Amino acid sequence: MAASAGIVLTESWIMDRINVGHDSILEDIKQLVLPGTFHDKIRELDCGLLHFTYLQSLDLSRNILMSLKGIQSLLYLEDLNLYYNKINSMKELYRLRHNNKLRLLDLRLNPVTKSNRDYRLFLIHL
Repeated sequence: MAASAGIVLTESWIMDRINVGHDSILEDIKQLVLPGTFHDKIRELDCGLLHFTYLQSLDLSRNILMSLKGIQSLLYLEDLNLYYNKINSMKELYRLRHNNKLRLLDLRLNPVTKSNRDYRLFLIHL
């Protein structure tokens, strides 16, 4: 898929990308590293992460995400790397309110960090 169109995340795409069998138990996966590449950039999470129930670390750096819809199902998430995406609104950051275990969050080079100077304070008080 072309980089301009972007990828809508699916479980099947993830499993192919990380080279695990389609009969694998997704709940056992604790870490996913899915940075964008020149040819493949994730534009939407959709329901692709729904069954990664016990995921603790997620790297989605260098993609073209504008929305965090779908991240709320990751209740055990502790580390989230969103470096160099296209998150541009506080509304999207508000979606992280369900991720109570989140301790590390990288939002560098996202438009929201430039347009909302108080985004850190907002996140602390979620």
